[in-house]
Amino acid sequence: MRNIGYYGELLAAQYLINCGHQIVKRNFYTRFGELDIISRINNRLHVIEVKYVSHSYIHSSYKLNRKKRRRMIQCTQLFLDQFKLTNVYVQFDLIIITNNQVNHTQNIFNVSDV
Repeated sequence: MRNIGYYGELLAAQYLINCGHQIVKRNFYTRFGELDIISRINNRLHVIEVKYVSHSYIHSSYKLNRKKRRRMIQCTQLFLDQFKLTNVYVQFDLIIITNNQVNHTQNIFNVSDV
């Protein structure tokens, strides 16, 4: 099961690089959970949840319930503190991979939604 997730994250990372992102960190673990991919374009930090699914349609809020969003924010705060990053805009994205097709939904939520 982890191999499928790793493959999905690999496809997502390659997609992001092709779109001009710089991958800052993959699989950032904290006591609150894990951030799949953290990338950067200019002064914008993208925190990206990656889902690899077998069926063709999935709603963008899949597995990003309130609890998951709160944990992503907590992990992101720890990441920013640990790497002493200031003055960056943080954007939360979702990448869903189905049949090797990448669907990138940007700005899926923001801190005020939680």
